[in-house]
Amino acid sequence: MSTTSRRATVLLTTGILLIGANLRLPITMMPPMLDSVRRAAELPTSLAGLLTTIPLLMFALLSPIVAQLGIRRGTGQTLLLTMIILVGGSYLRIINGAWALLLGTALVGVGITGGNVLLPALIKEKFPTKIGPLTAVYSTTMSIVASLATAFAGVMSVHIGSRSTMATLSTVSIVALVFFGPYVRRFTGTHVS
Repeated sequence: MSTTSRRATVLLTTGILLIGANLRLPITMMPPMLDSVRRAAELPTSLAGLLTTIPLLMFALLSPIVAQLGIRRGTGQTLLLTMIILVGGSYLRIINGAWALLLGTALVGVGITGGNVLLPALIKEKFPTKIGPLTAVYSTTMSIVASLATAFAGVMSVHIGSRSTMATLSTVSIVALVFFGPYVRRFTGTHVS
């Protein structure tokens, strides 16, 4: 295996795991902090449930569109774009106000949709001989990180506040971009399996 191919494999595999970590984290961190987030954003109680529902609605509505975009623009490029949207939405939710919280949550839903739809396609495309193991590893990573977010978000928000907790937990999405972005820019088209 050449150095370029080895580097591509490391960047892509790490990116896959980190993107997988982000596919539930932005949703599962919210329930333990829902009351404090709702109060800080001055969101009516009747709309608080939207913070966990909007990403699921986005997934239902946008999955076919994201799949078509992946076919047209390339799986890696489209996945990178949706991860950038996820980062933007994650940090938009920190801004004070109900509009920012709801719009940020919708953008998070777009990002999660991209990962849910395109990550399995990327694994199939780039690692055709390792589909099962890589899918198992990223699914496990997704579940573990989601569980940890649920476990620690409430405690963290008590000590550092809900906005700081969201900002801290959202750094996982930035780290995913650090690993996945260079892969897309340099090695798109490289078969790494």
